[in-house]
Amino acid sequence: MEDTTVREDADITIVGLGPGAFEQLSVGAWEALRQARLRFLRTAIHPTVQELTARGIRFVTFDELYDKNPDFESLYRQIAERVIAAASQGPVTYAVPGHPLVAEESVRLIMLEAERQGLIAAVVPSMSALDAIFAAARQDPVAGLQVFDALAFEPNEWIPGRPAVFLQLYNRFVASQLKLALLEWLEPTTVVTLIKAAGTSQEQVQSVALHELDRQPVDHLTSLFLPGTAHLPPPGSVHSLAPLTEVMKRLLAPDGCPWDREQTHSSLGRFLIEETYEVIEAIESQDYEALCEELGDVLLQVVFHAQLAEENGAFNIDDVIQTITEKMKRRHPHVFGDVQAADAKAVLANWEAIKQAERKEEDPQEKSLLSDLPRHLPALMYAEKAQKKAATVGFQWQNVHGAWEKLHEEIRELEEAIAAGNLEEQDAELGDVLFVLVNVARYLGIDPEAALRRTTEKFIRRFRFIEQSAARRGQTLHEMTLSEMDAYWNEAKKRGS
Repeated sequence: MEDTTVREDADITIVGLGPGAFEQLSVGAWEALRQARLRFLRTAIHPTVQELTARGIRFVTFDELYDKNPDFESLYRQIAERVIAAASQGPVTYAVPGHPLVAEESVRLIMLEAERQGLIAAVVPSMSALDAIFAAARQDPVAGLQVFDALAFEPNEWIPGRPAVFLQLYNRFVASQLKLALLEWLEPTTVVTLIKAAGTSQEQVQSVALHELDRQPVDHLTSLFLPGTAHLPPPGSVHSLAPLTEVMKRLLAPDGCPWDREQTHSSLGRFLIEETYEVIEAIESQDYEALCEELGDVLLQVVFHAQLAEENGAFNIDDVIQTITEKMKRRHPHVFGDVQAADAKAVLANWEAIKQAERKEEDPQEKSLLSDLPRHLPALMYAEKAQKKAATVGFQWQNVHGAWEKLHEEIRELEEAIAAGNLEEQDAELGDVLFVLVNVARYLGIDPEAALRRTTEKFIRRFRFIEQSAARRGQTLHEMTLSEMDAYWNEAKKRGS
């Protein structure tokens, strides 16, 4: 367990040393340090430490570990292990720069392990470096300020357009890594602010271009500030859904776009289908520039539907993201849990079992394995998915030969229906032939939808060749005989069209 007050029964007292000036050390922190039996400092490289030494405070530092560890993660883990080991022998005090709960990974690790071992950890804060940075940057944090640890910056957590502070710009390597990450979204000439030794008599505030960030002298007391108006991303580089959602809100506002405001979930349905097919076309043509654009169009449809739903009080885009995120974690227990899955087949079996269990929770009455198939899928895909689901419980032939024999049987029945002139039977038997053909494709590992699409495109290319050949001869297709067109067809075939 942990506490935020000085406790006599604490096994570990974690003290904040403030931003750097001794007067910013809290009274509680000073008393905790003065009364401590055994004191550990993460580092002695901090202005406040000089005053502590001058006032007779003795301590052990972990500075020697910095050069012995390959990265900060292993460093902080080793520090935490040493503090916990010492605390198991008797009360200890561990002091860190600034506020113990602000960008202090070693403190987080110590508190987690203390809780696991049943040790009492008490936190005694001092003024945070953030307080000093707010003053130096003249920034009110209420205005959407984002705070990041430069040592563990994840760009996908950053929301463009809002002010941001990056703590712990320890050295030029860290500055370089941060610069490279920010250059993915910002112009090299973007003006940023370096703040050094905030809150001390040595405080410096310097504006520099982003591309020069790692050319500046930095140290353990250096932070970076990005004003909100200075780091809007260039067009096309926004990596958050927030800006797109805001655009959609504006379009659907009372004074927004008349066409958008008339749309409903039903009216938008066909656009989602069209955009999805355009994505598939870009994939098959291996046009990645087009794929990027078309995926954006599909994403727009998702955001459009989510915004309509939000305005109707049903759900919003955050609900959409949360729902699919939770589903992916549930459906992948071999990654996020302790379930074993040796291969892709086992993964699919787990997925289907979990899916069925979830559906039973939603509706306790027994449901068919095939009840959740979308009826509006393209027919070939509809058939393939039905067959795949049935196969998960063993309802299939052992190999393609069974499907092949069934195909010949269905063709014979179709021939009989044609001979009998029974149109209703012809319709049914042709459907059976197509259904079994899909099964044959499934056994061969061929996507029937894609195979038929490729064949159709091949037909179109060859037919265009016939049209072009006829035009060169000054003919129209209506003037040509079937044998003439067939000759051009064969020529197109020879040319590989």
